Amino acid sequence: MTTEKEIRNNAFYHEICILRLLRDIGMLTQKEYVGIVKIAAEDYNANLKINMS
Repeated sequence: MTTEKEIRNNAFYHEICILRLLRDIGMLTQKEYVGIVKIAAEDYNANLKINMS
């Protein structure tokens, strides 16, 4: 059975993957990417470790 925390971490992970793609193709700057990741981590109450580079 999947817990609520696992569901939130999974959603956060997928959002980060999309944000990395947008950053890598130049649609987001590194500064924008980091800012959005911080906001998303708070929104999802995620406890995943994310490499910001």
